[in-house]
Amino acid sequence: MAPSGDTPGGARMGEVCLRSWKEIAAYAQVSVATVQRWEKWERLPVHRHMHRRLGSVYAYPFEIDGWLEGRDLFVALRRVGAE
Repeated sequence: MAPSGDTPGGARMGEVCLRSWKEIAAYAQVSVATVQRWEKWERLPVHRHMHRRLGSVYAYPFEIDGWLEGRDLFVALRRVGAE
């Protein structure tokens, strides 16, 4: 699934914005439940735009990439420590 929309304030010039849990999950190549769990427990960089009752989520691919790289390094170091 391709990301939708232009970038809200704070994004890099020309950077697209992932505007739903489905787009974020597709970009990270995991399930929606996984990205929601990562956001809740592992600080996945997801932003919220609050509306009257509910908020919509969005994320920047460059932030997701950086977070995934850091997470991969952490997981690899844990594996090495367990050996």
